[in-house]
Amino acid sequence: MNTKNIHQDVFISIVIFLSLGFLFMVSLNIKGDSGLFPRLVIGGLALLNTVLLFRGLMKTKEANANNREVENTINLETIKWPLIVLAVSVVYVAIFNFTNFFVASTVFLIGLMKLYKMKSWKTIILVTLAFNIFIYLGFVLALNVPLI
Repeated sequence: MNTKNIHQDVFISIVIFLSLGFLFMVSLNIKGDSGLFPRLVIGGLALLNTVLLFRGLMKTKEANANNREVENTINLETIKWPLIVLAVSVVYVAIFNFTNFFVASTVFLIGLMKLYKMKSWKTIILVTLAFNIFIYLGFVLALNVPLI
């Protein structure tokens, strides 16, 4: 079978299964019952991904049965912005390792808002300030979660 005539959902689900396998292996290093929730989430995502795989296989089978090309709509132009946000998120995680939650999140929020061409600095500062106050009150004060 020609790989050009396989629906893109099949390839996407294979990549997701590989990623979930890696995350599952990482979750095995979490001590005690703390690793239960990540493994449950990974299992749920694997179940949903299985649905995606079967739908992709059905689309491939249908296209091949009707002797037509599989319609794959994902291209670089389509996924440009999600890839940019992924790159910004990776930078956020890197900054997080050197600073604390509030510094990294402030840089992340301002960076994303500027990336999406938000022009009003007043809005940017108010949204960032409101987010930080909400997180501080909710997590640091109410739940005693050390984020600093």
